Amino acid sequence: MNTLLYILRLLFKRKWWLISLPTIAAIVVAMILSTKPDTYRSSTTIYTGIVSGYDIMSISSGSQDWLSINNAVDNLLSIIKAESTLENVSMRLLAQDLTHLDVENDNDFLLATTSQKLAESVPQDVMDLVVKGDEKKTFENFREYYSMDTGNYLYRLFHWNDRHYSYTALNSIEVNKVQSSDMLSMTYENDDPYIVYHTLLLLTDEFMNQYKLLRYEQTNDVIKYFEKELVRVGAELNTLEEGLKDFNIDNQIINYEEQTKMVAERTRDLDVRLETTNMNLQSARALRMTIEAKLDGMQTVANNAEFLKSLNTLGGLYSQVQNEKEAESVKTQIASETEKLQNITANLTSQKFTKEGLASMDLIQQWLDALLLETKSEAELDVLNKNYSDLTREYERFSPVGSSLKRQNRSINFSEQTYLAVLEALNEARLRQKNLQMTSATFKVMSPPSVAIGPEATKNTVLTILVFVCEFLFLFLLFVLMEILSRRPFDKANGERITGVEVLGAIPERNSKDKFADLVKNSAIQHVGNATINFFDRSKLTNIINVFSTDYGDGKTELGETLRDYFKSIDLKPAFFSWNKDFDITSKSFLMSWSIYDFAIPMDDSVNPAECDVIIVEYPPLSRVSIPNRLVTSAAINLLLVDSSRPWKGMDHILLRQLKLQTNMTPIRVVLSNADKDVIGAFTGMLPPYTAMHRFAFTVKNLGLSEQKTQE
Repeated sequence: MNTLLYILRLLFKRKWWLISLPTIAAIVVAMILSTKPDTYRSSTTIYTGIVSGYDIMSISSGSQDWLSINNAVDNLLSIIKAESTLENVSMRLLAQDLTHLDVENDNDFLLATTSQKLAESVPQDVMDLVVKGDEKKTFENFREYYSMDTGNYLYRLFHWNDRHYSYTALNSIEVNKVQSSDMLSMTYENDDPYIVYHTLLLLTDEFMNQYKLLRYEQTNDVIKYFEKELVRVGAELNTLEEGLKDFNIDNQIINYEEQTKMVAERTRDLDVRLETTNMNLQSARALRMTIEAKLDGMQTVANNAEFLKSLNTLGGLYSQVQNEKEAESVKTQIASETEKLQNITANLTSQKFTKEGLASMDLIQQWLDALLLETKSEAELDVLNKNYSDLTREYERFSPVGSSLKRQNRSINFSEQTYLAVLEALNEARLRQKNLQMTSATFKVMSPPSVAIGPEATKNTVLTILVFVCEFLFLFLLFVLMEILSRRPFDKANGERITGVEVLGAIPERNSKDKFADLVKNSAIQHVGNATINFFDRSKLTNIINVFSTDYGDGKTELGETLRDYFKSIDLKPAFFSWNKDFDITSKSFLMSWSIYDFAIPMDDSVNPAECDVIIVEYPPLSRVSIPNRLVTSAAINLLLVDSSRPWKGMDHILLRQLKLQTNMTPIRVVLSNADKDVIGAFTGMLPPYTAMHRFAFTVKNLGLSEQKTQE
């Protein structure tokens, strides 16, 4: 309730500011809005098919890529609002309007007023570019003229603030996605219904053209790139494969892995046979030499010419067997030559027994077998060593061939993978091109724009009221902030908030020129006097009222004298003592006093303090002298007079706090001086004049005052 009362008082206090300034602002805004032309609105809706339309990519993948779909929708919105799109719309619209210009009558393209303003603004060099009846040719002329110079009329028309053809005007077209559907809505508002209509038509057509051109150009460029790369990589792959074929022919390579495997197996087998043959050779040679040591005359047999010839023939036959040349017939010859050697040996050997008494024929046969085995092993070794040399040459041939084959196969594999990747990318690009053709074909205008029949309803009244309310709230908050930050105790609420002491009453300003000044003053003093009587101690013969202030000129003397006169009027015997004339504040009797009677000595004997009912004592400002504690605590009430027209300073707060410490249990109250009449009326009730307006204002400003008094 106190807050509401405070707000109402503030409203009435600043009523002329709160009424006049918002009213002026509202009038200015209303005048500005009244000069604005009427506006016309039209809209169109385009079905895109981005989400629900047939999509090859989504069908092939089995699911829809919502991130790509949202990105595609954002791209559509960006294309519509792109500067290049709006630039073409501006040039086409201007070409259309100038082609059908009619300054005397409205037509299906322009209002007559718009035609007049357009004809006045377009220079002659631009009008010369207009081809009557041919909008396309006019547009081509405009595009060529537009790109010639950045300072020409058409360039400035688009980039400045023209109301119909500028980027700013066309960019105001609202483009939105219709909820979660496939459709886009475009809404435009301007001062010519025909321009609004044709602008939306041209924008729709230009948007579709720009979208197809942009997407097709991208896919065509990509497809051309991949086709070119496919030819290049294919030619490179073919060259590498032909090179591999020639390399295999030159190096007699059929299957490198199998061939090298066979060489390795032959080498392994050859190593085994060499080792076996060497062992046979050594063992046969050792056996032969042992037998020769036991038999005499064996050396003669070994040196026999016929024996050596037959032995050499047999060695040649063994070599033929190793080379697998007519093996069966050679084996027959070996058997024949072996038998011949046996006969020669038998004929040449005459010794029947050895020195040890052994039969010589058995040893001779063993010697011959050992000699034959030795001859056979030597023949085999010759053949095996030759074969080993051939295998070594095979190793030397295959070793460099392997690394070359690996490099060539690696290059061919890389080229093949590249070829497949390019082929896959080309197929995907062609698939996207087909998908683009399908999705572009789904673009359709569902609700074409229409020519507005009447202008849009204006919001001038709402805006005017809004300006008035905003200005009012701004001023009100500003005044509230000023009141909160203000340190001037101009009324009871602010006085108590600032000083922290309850306000007892208020007295009017001195020398007021109001015709009701005396009545107001008497009512104020009557309230203060009656309020102080409530603090009197009825058991005492004399009650003392101390009057203080923190600074000079607050009106203590006037308050004391008027209280004295009021107490006289109610049949009390008062006395008033002022520091200005009745006592010396620098005297010892004052500074060391225990009671008022120690220093308050009247100039005449007409007043005896001991016989008075009420003694009113005016003390000097607290900033000048320190008041003895006994004088403060012996009073019935201490009144602190505060000037409501003067800000409350930090020093005032310090002096008041010191006075509070001195009063102890003695009550201290604040009385506002130089107060406004309505502030006094909050304590005394309504004061004159008693007009209807004053009664209403007083009733509203003091709402809840009676309840507040009851609580006090």
